[in-house]
Amino acid sequence: MTKHLLFAAAIVLLSVAFFSNTVFATTEKGDTLVIHQTDQNTLAWNEIVAADTNADGSRKHLVYELDPDGWYPLTTTLAAATYDLTVIGGKRTAGQARPCILAGDPFGGWYMLSSGKNVTFKGLHIMQVANTLGGAIGSWARSGLEVQGENCKVVFHDCIWDHTTGFSANMTKTGINLKVTNCLFRFSKPLDNSVWAGQGLDISGNGIQIDTIIIQNCTWYGGGPFMLKTWGASEKYFKMDHVTIVDFVQWPIHGVHWVNARFTNNVFYNAYTMGEDSLQVKGQDPELLPFGVINVDTVYVDSLGTVDFTKEATRVLVVHNNNNFVSQKIKDYWAIASADPATYHEFRATDPADNDGFINSRTKAMFAADATWPNFDLANTTSLDPQFQNYFDYADTLVNYSKKYYDYAWPGAQATMFMMDPDGEPYDPTDPMVYNLKVNNATLRAASTTGGPVGDLTWDLTNGYNSTQDELAAVVTTGVEEINVLPRKFALEQNYPNPFNPSTTINFSLAKTANVHLTVYNLLGQKVATLINNQRMEAGPQSFHFDASKLTSGVYFYKLVAGDFVSSKKMLLLK
Repeated sequence: MTKHLLFAAAIVLLSVAFFSNTVFATTEKGDTLVIHQTDQNTLAWNEIVAADTNADGSRKHLVYELDPDGWYPLTTTLAAATYDLTVIGGKRTAGQARPCILAGDPFGGWYMLSSGKNVTFKGLHIMQVANTLGGAIGSWARSGLEVQGENCKVVFHDCIWDHTTGFSANMTKTGINLKVTNCLFRFSKPLDNSVWAGQGLDISGNGIQIDTIIIQNCTWYGGGPFMLKTWGASEKYFKMDHVTIVDFVQWPIHGVHWVNARFTNNVFYNAYTMGEDSLQVKGQDPELLPFGVINVDTVYVDSLGTVDFTKEATRVLVVHNNNNFVSQKIKDYWAIASADPATYHEFRATDPADNDGFINSRTKAMFAADATWPNFDLANTTSLDPQFQNYFDYADTLVNYSKKYYDYAWPGAQATMFMMDPDGEPYDPTDPMVYNLKVNNATLRAASTTGGPVGDLTWDLTNGYNSTQDELAAVVTTGVEEINVLPRKFALEQNYPNPFNPSTTINFSLAKTANVHLTVYNLLGQKVATLINNQRMEAGPQSFHFDASKLTSGVYFYKLVAGDFVSSKKMLLLK
């Protein structure tokens, strides 16, 4: 009898050990800690990371890898103030989901994740919904990431962000270097019709100097305002290419102070639908004009309001091959509200006759003033229905959302829920994606700057955002040129603008990580400036903003040395 009881007890203990290991376990791979966790109600991920230290307080591991189909709840903000936060999803096979980082219930803190150093997120699903399955989606419930340090590098790749009804990421610090590729941000609106909730990437603030922003092959679906907010900040280099923005309430790109920016091959679909009344317009456009999708204003203005047109002439803003489409239901709502200023409190929206309100009148005039802004270039804007492959029409939701916010003029409007699936049921973000935003309009399939389709090319993959890392990589390496953001060779480009006064941008590409030197010489071969001094730089497109205000007019040469690669080009400074 005793033997039988001992045997039974051993079986129970083995069973407990087995199931405990399937719920939570860790594996070490060099400087990487792999966390295996399959239950959203088990150990808090922030506690696991906080405990991952040596006796002297240093970090045991530099990288955290999370399993596909895994659940990683947070009970409070995961704070990484003094170390780089690198989190990657493990390799997925067909049908597997990205590991899910989610806010638990209860949750202590405003941000889910906070970092004072560099941040890398790859192959993750970040979600603020409390307990996800059956949990509450509150108003202003959570924000995703906070970056507190200056001069930080932030990389998001192959990630899905769900229901971050505060901010997806707040990075309002000088020197931010941000790269976002193949990411999907969706359904960021809460239930209380707050126009300010559901903000995306915030890098705004008066006087903030952004280093670099590259956003390529990404989608924002359902939410707003502010897919991107750079108000008051200026950038050394900005690129937004092959991005799809669908069903946004207001101000999808909230910035006017572009210094060196390019918007190319993007698709905007009902991207700015709410319009503005006399209260909402305040604090948005500097001249209280209706806000377009792309907006620009003067930057170099002194305290007396005097514009320095010499500096203004050095700015670069390229807006090429973008498609902006607004559905007829939205236009009808605009027409009703615009026709009765007294009832609708001086409602305004950009002119739908001008590419469905793509730009406002000041922005249009600045693009036309070639003598004042010679490097502003607007070309090939269309306003065609992209004919998405499988799309649930949210036009009625967007109109009702707007009416509820302006309920002084629409007293019968009801609160709107964005997070509904095509059957009218609350959307479960763990479900496979039932929509596909691949562009099928024949004209737009050949409308990009390289003759291919516009919009987020991730949707051109067979499985779209349900693709594995291997499927993404296969497309990158087998000929979809526009998805491949990494160059195949080293290259030094001609500076732009050229001639210049007093600043210009030097772009170059690295085929692989290398130590980089970038120097400037005069006609006598004397070194006059060291721009980059033996800096370790990653493969990919790079950019340097050169201020030559201390040099005299004349011909100069700039030389790039990256490993064994050496190249130089001539530039002309005219003061």
